[in-house]
Order: sequence, then structure tokens, then C-alpha cells
Amino acid sequence: MFIVQKGLKDSNLKVLIHSLTYLSKIVGFMKTEISGFLKIFIEPAMVSLGCSNTSIRDAAYDVCVLLGIHCSNDELVPLMAAQMMKTSPKGRAVALSLVCGLLGGIRNRAYLEGDLLNLAYKFVDDSRVDIRNEASKILVFLYWSLGNVVLESVPTKKLHRVINLISNKID
Repeated sequence: MFIVQKGLKDSNLKVLIHSLTYLSKIVGFMKTEISGFLKIFIEPAMVSLGCSNTSIRDAAYDVCVLLGIHCSNDELVPLMAAQMMKTSPKGRAVALSLVCGLLGGIRNRAYLEGDLLNLAYKFVDDSRVDIRNEASKILVFLYWSLGNVVLESVPTKKLHRVINLISNKID
């Protein structure tokens, strides 16, 4: 495992591609047992989502999808969200999309009301349309799950925008 970890931090693109490909095979083989290694593997996978090399991006996406299949969403989503600022804007949109797809399996209401809600607020006004759209999807999901908690805790500067987003998505 630690050889793969070293390869994920290597600056050589070929080494990184092979390490990500090998990691996806390991995740598929180990399934739920991989959760003990999530902290080690999620950062390089998330950072690689924004790589300019499409092979690396695709391999990182495959790793994230497999982790989403085999790991608890309550464990995976907070780790992915914590790495969000380390990804490039291109990778951030993909990462937000992956997080959005995993939201239904989160049982930790406190996390939804706290860090995830703040993450959505942070990106709802992003300069990139794809990031704004994914943040909007997360906000709408959170509104359906948490109700008015979403509106009660929205920063004042973003209140009008959030209300418009929610009302447009619900109609």
C-alpha cells in the first residue's frame, strides 16, 4: 500500500498514472476494507481530478467512483470536501459532482448542517459556471433534507442568491 502512496505523490506522470490505475484495482479488490486507507488515498486522487493530463484525470475519477461504491459516504464525503480547495477549479467541479452523487447515503445530519452546507455556500458564487451549478445542486439537496436550516444559516450576502436558486430548482 505504501508503495502506491509514494507513487501517488510522484511528479512523474507515468508513475502517477500507473499508481492511480493500480489503486483502482486495489479498491475493487479490497472493497470495504479500503476504508482504513481513505485518508492516504483521497488527497492525491482529488488533486489529480484537475490534472491537465486526461489519462490521470480519468484514472483519478475511476478511483473516486470506486471509493464511493465501496466506502461509507459518511467517511468519504467529509474527506473529499476537506480536499476541495487543493484541487484546481477544473477538478473542483468534478469533485463537487462526485460529492453531490454521494449525498443520499450520508446519515450524519450534523455534518450536513455544518461543513457541507458551508462548502456549498462557499462555491455558490464561484466564477466558474460548472462549480456554481454543482454547488446549487448540493444546496437544493440540503434544502430538501434539512428544510429551513439552509435558509437560516446562509450568509447575509448570499441569502438572495440562495433563495433564488432553491425556488428555481423547486418550481
